This record gives sequence, C-alpha cells and structure tokens, in this order.
Amino acid sequence: MQENIVKISGGVALMFSVFLLLATTKQLINKDTLSTKIINKTAEETVLPITPDQKTELSEKIIRGTFNPSTPGNVIKSYDEKNQIFFNYKAISSEKIKDQELKPILKLETISNGQTIWKEIPWSWIDHNQGILYFHFKTVENEIETFPENYTGKYQLIIE
Repeated sequence: MQENIVKISGGVALMFSVFLLLATTKQLINKDTLSTKIINKTAEETVLPITPDQKTELSEKIIRGTFNPSTPGNVIKSYDEKNQIFFNYKAISSEKIKDQELKPILKLETISNGQTIWKEIPWSWIDHNQGILYFHFKTVENEIETFPENYTGKYQLIIE
C-alpha cells in the first residue's frame, strides 16, 4: 500500500514538473513574438501587436470605439540618431478602410478644463492593406511622457 502511494506521488510530481516546463516554454515563446524591432542607421521602430478595439458601428460612416490610454502604443518610433526621443502611435483597425484610398476623420474624446470634448486629431498614416489607421499618442523623452492631449480613450472614425 505504501509503495503504491510513493509511486503515485512520484508520478504526480513528474507530471506537475512537465506541466510547469511546458507552461514556461510557451510563455517564453510568446514573449519573443510579442514585439519586433526593426533597426536601421537613423531610426528605430518597435511594432507591438494590435489588439482588437471595442467598436460600435453607428452607421456605415461612423465607427466608435475605445483604446487603453495607459498602454505604450502599438508602434514606437525614434527618428533621432541616438534613439533618445520616442514617438508612440496608437492603431485603430477597421475593415472599412481596408483596400480603400479613403481619408477618414479621426476624433478623440479629450478632457479640457474638466469638460469632455470631441477633438479632431490628425492621423499619422494608414496601412490600407491591413485597414489600420495610426495616430501620434505620446512622446517619451528621457523617460518623461508628454501627451499632446488628455485622452479619455474613446474615438470616432468618420469615413467620408
């Protein structure tokens, strides 16, 4: 009887060890694929995965959604040679701008003087092949974050 208990507990310990090894390996593999760095002589760019936004399509021309204003952004670029200033860009994906040469209007909800207002924000570029619009979200210089606006995280993408 005692011999069976020892064999069973040894088997459980071995199974648990294999499980932890597999879980750790999977986590390490995921960390390696989460970000990609592309470096050339004068610029550095970090591309992070684009998470699906919470979207509501009010009509065929207006898409509303939210993004998390506390995350670093989806694309981080440095244009200076010493890579000391980083520009963080958020991404908004929509099938409505995929394979279209549209120039949508981007409005973000901001807080100004205690009031929430919708403000038209210039977007930086559009990847029409994937249907992704990017806009400048914040600048990081010497580990100090500067936001062009006080964003709430809500957006409207108006397709004209």
